[in-house]
Amino acid sequence: MRRLIRDVTLSALAAVGALSLGGCVERIPDSVMNSPPAKRPDAQGSPKQEAPRQTPPRDRVAAGAATEADAAIRLTSYRAAQSSLAEVAARSLAQMGSASVSQLVEQLVAADARQRVFAAEVLARIGPDAVAATEPLVERLEDDGEQEEVRLACAKALGQIGPALWPVEPQPYLPAPELEPLPSLSDDELADPTIAAIHQRQVARRIDYDQRNERRQQQHDADLAEYRRRTALAQRVVDALSKLASP
Repeated sequence: MRRLIRDVTLSALAAVGALSLGGCVERIPDSVMNSPPAKRPDAQGSPKQEAPRQTPPRDRVAAGAATEADAAIRLTSYRAAQSSLAEVAARSLAQMGSASVSQLVEQLVAADARQRVFAAEVLARIGPDAVAATEPLVERLEDDGEQEEVRLACAKALGQIGPALWPVEPQPYLPAPELEPLPSLSDDELADPTIAAIHQRQVARRIDYDQRNERRQQQHDADLAEYRRRTALAQRVVDALSKLASP
């Protein structure tokens, strides 16, 4: 499943490379530019293939204009197809929910800003289930050197995660009651096999009782530490968003 998610994510990020963002140069495949002109709808709305133009040899200016027009049609069709592919990939990743979060988080530090924007936008679609991506998102948001498009996409994602940023405070820890000490037994009493067996069971139960209480204490301490960590992280999100919104 993890490999499938990785493959889908990589395919989505490859599709994002066709989207225009901040002056990035796009490499159009030769197969697109050399393909036949796109079909244009006729007056009744049904597509039909235009007949090849018979250009007189002397009309070189008109021939050049026709070539540029056909190239523009091909380029527009190519970009529309790539944009649709990216949208389908983004929708699929969002439907996977929390299962795709780890792969998207890896792309938040990608060298290509378009990939970072794409990852943040998909995390925004996932919403509260993407709470595990809070820290890398706020790190991108707090980075003053980050591109504006990336910071805005991260801010949107954090807004969609919303109340899930704030953890639920664990219940106060209530220590278990202490047990009364076992009665002391003499050597003669412990020499009786029945009494000795009962005494051993009582000692073993008390040891298990103490161990369970110790594990409960450790788990409560861990939950409390995680609550404090996530509360501080949520406050960082609020501060970063407030700073972004301030003039």
